[in-house]
Amino acid sequence: MDTILKTMVTVVMATKCITGTNPFTAPGLIQMEYGLDNTLLSAFDANTETKTHLAEYPGRKFNFLSVYPLGQACVVFDERSKAICKVTYSYGLWHQPVCTETFGTVNGLDIDDVRGLVFWTDQDFNAIMMARISNLTQHSVIVDSFLDTPGGIAVHPEAALLFWTDFGTLPKIERSTLIGRERRTLVIGGTPYMLTLDRAGNRLFWANKADNSIESCDTEGERRHRMPISTDRATASFVWNSLVAYQGRLLMAWKDNTLTGALSVGLGAENQRMQSFSTHYQCIAVVRQQPQLQGIEAECVDCFCRLRSVYVNRTLTRICASEYSSHGYMFFTTSRGLHRMDVYPLTTSQTPHATLVFHGNLTVFTTDPVNEKIFAYSRDNKSIMEITQREGFWITRDLIMVTVPVKSIAVDWMSQNILWVEQGSEYISVANYEGQYRKWLISQAWADDIRVDPHNRMIFWLNSSLGLIEGSDLDGGGRVTFGYADKQFAALTIDCAAQRLLMFDFRSRELVSIDYLSRAPPEVIRQGFWHVTFLAVIKDYVVVSNDSRCLTLVNTRTGLRLASRYIADDDIFKMELYHVDNVINTSPCMENNGGCAQLCLPNQSTRKCSCGFGYHEVSSSNRCSSYLMGISFLLIVDQRAPAIYQYYHDHHRRPIDRYTIVPAVIRGQPYAVTYDNRAEYIYWSDIQLFTVSRIQRNGHSQEIVYHDDFLYALDLAMSVSMRLLFIADYSRDRIVALNVHNLRTFIFSDPVSRAYGLSLDPTNRYLYASGYGETPNFVRFDMHTRGISREQLQMFVSPGKLIVHATGTYLIEEYYRTIVLIDSTGNVQDFKRFPEGHVVHFITADNDNLYWTEQTTKTVYRLNLHSRMETTVGVEGTLIHPAGLFYFGVARTYTDFSCSPPCSGICLPTGNNLTTCVPALAPPNNNLQNSDVCIVPSNGDIQFGQVIGLRPDSIVPAGVQLKVQCLPAHSVDGLDTGICRFKTWTIIPRCKPDTKIYGTRNGGWTIFSRSGYFYVYSWMTTVKVVVIGGGGGGYPFSVQGDSAGDGQRSRFGNVTSLISTASGGLGGTLASGGAGGVGERNSGSSGSFTLNTCSRGGSVWDSIPSKISSLFCDNAYGPHSCFSDQAYSNITIRIRRDCRMDTTCKYFGDGAESMNGGSGGGGGYSRPSRSISAYRNTLIPIEVGRGGEPSYAPAGGGVVIVWWGWDEELSDVETADIEALCTETSNIGP
Repeated sequence: MDTILKTMVTVVMATKCITGTNPFTAPGLIQMEYGLDNTLLSAFDANTETKTHLAEYPGRKFNFLSVYPLGQACVVFDERSKAICKVTYSYGLWHQPVCTETFGTVNGLDIDDVRGLVFWTDQDFNAIMMARISNLTQHSVIVDSFLDTPGGIAVHPEAALLFWTDFGTLPKIERSTLIGRERRTLVIGGTPYMLTLDRAGNRLFWANKADNSIESCDTEGERRHRMPISTDRATASFVWNSLVAYQGRLLMAWKDNTLTGALSVGLGAENQRMQSFSTHYQCIAVVRQQPQLQGIEAECVDCFCRLRSVYVNRTLTRICASEYSSHGYMFFTTSRGLHRMDVYPLTTSQTPHATLVFHGNLTVFTTDPVNEKIFAYSRDNKSIMEITQREGFWITRDLIMVTVPVKSIAVDWMSQNILWVEQGSEYISVANYEGQYRKWLISQAWADDIRVDPHNRMIFWLNSSLGLIEGSDLDGGGRVTFGYADKQFAALTIDCAAQRLLMFDFRSRELVSIDYLSRAPPEVIRQGFWHVTFLAVIKDYVVVSNDSRCLTLVNTRTGLRLASRYIADDDIFKMELYHVDNVINTSPCMENNGGCAQLCLPNQSTRKCSCGFGYHEVSSSNRCSSYLMGISFLLIVDQRAPAIYQYYHDHHRRPIDRYTIVPAVIRGQPYAVTYDNRAEYIYWSDIQLFTVSRIQRNGHSQEIVYHDDFLYALDLAMSVSMRLLFIADYSRDRIVALNVHNLRTFIFSDPVSRAYGLSLDPTNRYLYASGYGETPNFVRFDMHTRGISREQLQMFVSPGKLIVHATGTYLIEEYYRTIVLIDSTGNVQDFKRFPEGHVVHFITADNDNLYWTEQTTKTVYRLNLHSRMETTVGVEGTLIHPAGLFYFGVARTYTDFSCSPPCSGICLPTGNNLTTCVPALAPPNNNLQNSDVCIVPSNGDIQFGQVIGLRPDSIVPAGVQLKVQCLPAHSVDGLDTGICRFKTWTIIPRCKPDTKIYGTRNGGWTIFSRSGYFYVYSWMTTVKVVVIGGGGGGYPFSVQGDSAGDGQRSRFGNVTSLISTASGGLGGTLASGGAGGVGERNSGSSGSFTLNTCSRGGSVWDSIPSKISSLFCDNAYGPHSCFSDQAYSNITIRIRRDCRMDTTCKYFGDGAESMNGGSGGGGGYSRPSRSISAYRNTLIPIEVGRGGEPSYAPAGGGVVIVWWGWDEELSDVETADIEALCTETSNIGP
């Protein structure tokens, strides 16, 4: 196709334009006829039967002429090149045609001369196509279902309707909108093949192929009748060439072998006289007047849009709205990397173009367009990686390390889980979007390809060896099988919108569709393929890769197969659609991970919480535990998981069936591991991040303790007595000692060529080291002789890891695939030989057994030192790439070393109970500017709280969570967890007091309008306290009882030296007002009593301060009071202002009014000064009394106000402006 187009463009550019007449200035006719080897265009006057030459096109054989007057252009079909061509006229010149290839043979063509749209029928593919005249290269399929040999076509621009004939097995004439919708059949029967439209009379005219008769009907299919036309020609070769309605007459051209002719017939009932023309032509087209209809419909004709009516500025307007999104991508992988292709051109006749967006050795992958992620298996990294685009750059990170290639990946984007299948594995595995908590989800699957429907919470997989499809819920339950005796499925995709699976049946070589919800019998898509490698669904099409490079579209409703839409430059490994559907997230895991600690797996009714490998479920709380079990255990590093497992040590040598995962966030490749039993820290090295890290046994305080550029720490050894961690720095030929208290280091050893293995003897006096290089490659350090003393031991060819045991030193001689035993005298003997191909990596031992890891078999072996019986420890199938290995048994007692005066560097023994202080490297080498790490905030950065689970100011890797513990009577303000990501914390949690604090340390306050606790900060010495009891209730005449409710007491403190109390006012009775409450400074005033009128409630004070906005104003009433009535207009109604901004309650401590009875008494008032130095960093309980209930109207509640730093005489709280007090900002810390 590209070759044809390039050739055509070359002809256009090389041929001169043709001078001719402009036929588009007035209505008329243009006719087209054939010469010897050319096509001629002429203007034709039907009345005078004269024609005027316009243009000549040598070597062309045009057919199906149609005219677009607005663009001064004609559109034709070139039968020789099978192309749609546009011929234009401008500036007195006729230009050479511009053509674009079609899919097949055109049987009819017409133009919407209002919108500039070209429509044609394609007999080869039984489809109706459309293109804009301004861009003929962009084709759209308008109708492609239930067509069988479509013929003539006619457009009604004013009515926006499309008509066509079908003269196949069921001849008919149909109608639809311009985008192929609202389709209906108008005429059935006959053999209609040529069609035209009388736009003025709204009638269709067509020719029947069987008997060459001409019939007509209206545009609704009614009033059908046969035209009285005879030609005196009855030969089998007779055929009509052209039908055109023009100025009340039907113009027709015919051909019979080499004879041609033309005639016309009147369309009116009174004038149906037939007239023959003396001229002849192949086709004829009408040049109509400048059309008046304009509209947005011209912009809405492809298969992804439809017209909708909307109101714009109060005017009803028709707009083109997307029905099927054209914004989507098709991704596929080749050996070069990941390619992206726009979906829209793939479903039209545009030429699809693919762009290489990511270089890498990727094979299988899947997409999550909602969260804008791609997950792919990288052969180079041997990992499932996440690919995202940020600021125009593609960013990757390894999520899940695997040892064998991955066959298929799918995602549940709603619950954010990744599912995958590894080659040779019976399992379907699952992990979350961070690559954490991986586990086996489904066993006995033997899946080759997997697909997920997140909305219906189902997963499906192809078992090609059995030729069937299986499925289950996303939690692994509810397993179903789709298998049929006559079918063998070999490729799979899913159409979630239609809730169906599409497969390739290897036996029938056809595509099969199954509704997986109804389980209805499969439907066959009648389109044969010899081979299908993968499938993908786009709207009503399935994209088929029927060889390693070619992509083909098949209509799933009709089976129509379009030509190959794309041919890649290289073999395609995998293809996936990237398209955002308007699907609402309905997963029960959407909010807060469904309440699950690790994996949230949805099913048909709810969700299932599950734990990853190495975690144990706590059934009562949906939590997962990783508590390290037992007092003796094995630590095993899985370098590619990446993870560190702790296996319970069975002294009876039974297979291990209990293990946990060390709850550390590990992003790189962990390698060596050791344990500090005194501080209960696990240490490990990472040869990808060039770090040494540690974490406490309980999962707290993870941090990076040492880092250096290109640090390959290939082994670790912990001296508990000296509090030193020894690090084998392979890349720098040295051993580094790290003080685990202050994290300072120094170079411990003279050069050890390619330091590889380390082990301390049981007494912690000697450190043994092996190296990969030349001499020395096996040495021993005596740390009691002048600090450091090195002794060269036996030379080995390729010494590996080692372990010092009471029975001798066991060392892996990697060159000879042997474990050797070196006794106390230095004699060496072979202890264990391994077959060729076995790679023994790490070694450790307990009192009775030797353990080692084998990378070939991916397991851990145990050999009894006495019986020489060899067994596995029972972890087969768990490890991916075993590396570091460390055994910890019962803790030994060691003599601690300390320097006097205290040493800021490294304290080492020198013998005879003496020590020396060795200067440390300063500052510690932890330059991690180029690494994805974060610094833990100091406790000073967390106001009113402190960091928990991490050491402040330490360095942690990406993925570690930051949590804070707030002070008592304080709570987290906003999100409670931050995550280290991209070198920063997503959020640093903050704490705030449960009761708001105003002012500063020099003068501030807090107001308790309900009971709670006052936290005494470390800088506080003395506070002044205002305590007011609740007001009494006003007598409620409608309530049975002798009196209204009494106000409750308020109190500060609960010990004698602190307590300050104010009692509540009493409630009014039917005969009298309630008494005021008792306080240490003042008692409240009593309520009053009246009959048939309002009685005023008591206040906190008998003598009211004069300040109108004081905290203790006269008892004023809000709009709901009985004093709001006009009869009491002399009462000033003021809106109450306090820190609660509650405008419906009384002032603090005010008694409630009453109608026909006694009102409530005011609350008591206390204001002591209290020394609180002895209670710093503790809680003082606060009790706040409520107003009395029942009550005629709400009574004022009590209050407790705590003051500090103010001079009591200069600013008495009794006259404090409550509004100003409430608007102060806080500027204090704990």
